[in-house]
Amino acid sequence: MSGGNAGQFNQRSFGGYRPSTMPSRPGAGSGIGDRSTIGTRPGMGENRANMGNIGNRTNAGTNRLENRGTVGENRAGRMENRTDNRAGRTENRTGRQDNRMENRTGRQENRTENQTGRQENRTQRTESRQENRTARTEARAQTRAARSYNRSPYSHGGYGYYGNYGYGYHGYSPYGWGGAYHPWGWFAAGLATTAIAVAIADDDDQYYYDQGNWYTPSGGGYTTVEAPIGGTVPSLPPEAEMVTNNNYYYGGSYYEKTDAGYTVVPPTAGTVVDHLPEGATEVKVGDRTYFKLGATYYQPIQIGGVDKFEVIEVRPENNSGDLW
Repeated sequence: MSGGNAGQFNQRSFGGYRPSTMPSRPGAGSGIGDRSTIGTRPGMGENRANMGNIGNRTNAGTNRLENRGTVGENRAGRMENRTDNRAGRTENRTGRQDNRMENRTGRQENRTENQTGRQENRTQRTESRQENRTARTEARAQTRAARSYNRSPYSHGGYGYYGNYGYGYHGYSPYGWGGAYHPWGWFAAGLATTAIAVAIADDDDQYYYDQGNWYTPSGGGYTTVEAPIGGTVPSLPPEAEMVTNNNYYYGGSYYEKTDAGYTVVPPTAGTVVDHLPEGATEVKVGDRTYFKLGATYYQPIQIGGVDKFEVIEVRPENNSGDLW
C-alpha cells in the first residue's frame, strides 16, 4: 500500500489490517457513556421522603390496628351492657311474674272463700225454706176441719193418731216412678228447656217445675223439693195415680184437678197409697212404728194382703190443734 495509507492502517502479522486510528470513546457528558444521559440516582431527599411515606404508612396501619382494638373494646363493652340489661330485664320480668302469681293466688283464695260463704248462705236459705214449707203445711193441716173416722185413734203421749184402717206393720222400700222422676234433695247443675217457673201466692221462694219434679235454686244449681202447697202446673206425668175423686198422687205429693191444671194440696187423712218415695223416715210412737215424709204421717196397713200406706191425722187429745 502507499505510504499515505500507512498512517491509517497497521498491518497485522496475520495479514489483516485495522484502522490505525480507533474511534474515540464517548467522553463525559457525550455519547452512550455519558452518565448524565443515563439518569441520575434518587437523591437523599427523595429517599428521605420515601422513608417518611413508609413511616406514615406504618403509623396509619398502627393507628388502624389501635382503632380496631378500641372498636373491639367498645363492642365488648356494649355487649356486656346488653347482657347486663337483658339480665336486669329478665329479673324484672321474673319479679313481675312472681307478683302476678301471688296476686292470682290471692284472688283465687278470695274467690274460694267467697264461693264457700255463698254456698253456706244458700244451704242456710234452703234449710230455712224447707222449714218454712213444713211449717206452712202443718199449719194448713191444723186449720182443716176435724174429720170423722170409723176407728178410734191410737193414743200415745197425749196425742191421737187417726185412721180408717187397722195398723199392720210392714217394711218400706223407696219407690222410683221412673222416667224423669228425682227424689227430694237431688241436685241438678241446670234445668231442661221444658222447665217452667211457677209463682205461688204468699211464697217468695222461686220454684220451677218439670215432669213431676219441683226445683228451687241452690248451690249454683237447682235442688228438688217437696211440691209447694198452692203451686199449679198444666200437667202431671203419666205415672201419677188417682187416689181419691179428682185427687192425684205422684212422688210423695198430692194434686187436685182444677180448671187451671193441677194444684198441689195437702194430703187428706185416710188416703191410701201403694208406695212412698225416697226420704221417708221411721218414727217410733209407743209400740207402733209410723213413717213420716215431709210433714205427713203414714201408718203401714194391709188391704187384701197387699202392703199399703195410709195418711193419718195426728192431733193432741185436747184437740188444741198443736201437732206433735
